[in-house]
Amino acid sequence: MRINQWGSNSTPFTGVFQEDGSGERNLGQAANLLKVLGMTWKPKDFLTFSPDQVVEFAQQRGETKHFVLPTTAKLYYPLRRLSPFVVRAKILFQETRKRNLRWDDVRPEQLLKDWIAWCDELANLKGIRVPRYNGAGLLGNGIHVALHIYADASTVVYGAVVYLLTTDDTGATTTTQLLAEGRVAPLKEITLPRLELMAGLIAARLYNVGIQLATPNYPEHVARDPSPQGRG
Repeated sequence: MRINQWGSNSTPFTGVFQEDGSGERNLGQAANLLKVLGMTWKPKDFLTFSPDQVVEFAQQRGETKHFVLPTTAKLYYPLRRLSPFVVRAKILFQETRKRNLRWDDVRPEQLLKDWIAWCDELANLKGIRVPRYNGAGLLGNGIHVALHIYADASTVVYGAVVYLLTTDDTGATTTTQLLAEGRVAPLKEITLPRLELMAGLIAARLYNVGIQLATPNYPEHVARDPSPQGRG
């Protein structure tokens, strides 16, 4: 199979292609940025988000309810790493439902201010850098790997997050967020203990995904709210 386009941050690897005269196909050297599964990969080996299209769309400053969903739908965030940010927009949308606003109704002043503030923060997503490599592949070479899962809930949102903690033989540690999930509490009022259980269910599901993203057969640690409500 002939490789027509490729990108790499490995100097020995790129040297092979340069020697046979095919170095012009190195997209990584030309643009210093590569699109990978909807995200941007930089040869320094981290992934970034490209919210330009969403920012441009959000600048229309739609004042009605139906403008919220198309805006959030344009955000592509694999493994839900932007959940803490996106869930704020979902909360605003839920507020419009609580007030029985129709799709073409202009939102109340405070909701509109909160929405504009959220839209103004979209450009900040460019500054988020996600390490591509989590270090789990080195397991067995003096590397200790542990999976840490945190779940919590409030009366507004609930969710969980998975981290991979890697410790080398010198004691140096690296923490990488593998995936996360955040959801808005249902419109129908639910007790906090039940929401805590729902967060725990998300944690269990994320664990099943997490063991596929990293090396299996390592310790896992699950943390939840130690309050009396969390033990309900």
